Amino acid sequence: MTDTTESEPRSKGGRPRAEIDPKKVEALCQVHATDQEIAAHFGVSVRTIERLKKRAEFRGLFDRGRADGKISLRRAQWQAALAGQPAMLIWLGKQELGQTDRLEHSGPKGGPIQIEQVRQMLDGLSEEDFARIAKDAGVEVPKAALEAKPAE
Repeated sequence: MTDTTESEPRSKGGRPRAEIDPKKVEALCQVHATDQEIAAHFGVSVRTIERLKKRAEFRGLFDRGRADGKISLRRAQWQAALAGQPAMLIWLGKQELGQTDRLEHSGPKGGPIQIEQVRQMLDGLSEEDFARIAKDAGVEVPKAALEAKPAE
């Protein structure tokens, strides 16, 4: 039996510990690299990255890196909007100002839509008129529907 002293490190067996640079981890997180992409970059398993997130010296790197990446992206979006890029102006208006694409239909002077004139016009149409309009619109109307009498 071999005796080990405190000056001799004991071999734990297994794979050698991977050298993972914290600055590179943070930089990869800034571009929102996935755990799988980070693992591939360092040549380790995804499980190793998941364990790494639990270690004190790495715990905040992942969150801080991703937060910094979001800040950089937001800065670039603001710059694009301020440069007059219409799509970015619209998108940021919706995200930050609660603006929406809202269509409002109203009648004259913002009042209610008057459908009485439309109703009168429709009442004046014959079955042949309806059939022609449907045909022009590419809608096939069953013959039974044209022959049916409306309930009074």
